[in-house]
Amino acid sequence: MNGPDHVPQRPGLTAGPPLAPGDGAARSTPGGGPGQRPGPFNEYRKMKLIETLKLSEEEAARFVAKSTVHEDAVHKLMTQRGDLLDDIRKALKDKKDPKEYQ
Repeated sequence: MNGPDHVPQRPGLTAGPPLAPGDGAARSTPGGGPGQRPGPFNEYRKMKLIETLKLSEEEAARFVAKSTVHEDAVHKLMTQRGDLLDDIRKALKDKKDPKEYQ
């Protein structure tokens, strides 16, 4: 599927099993704040920031937390965009009056 609304996947990343709506297990850890990914991936990101950019552990942790919140916001916007594009396609297919959507 390479249509105009296709979002390319990052090389080397694969999608895991689908999550149920509202399943926060993939984005939060017990005792962790919202937007924090669990486990080794988070630690790997922090380690690479410390090595590459010479950040302190605290700075790297704050960066990863803010980056994850940003990624979640982008994901939410892309989902809304997809929903709106679906609505537009459906309206065009049904030949509805465009003034309804202004």
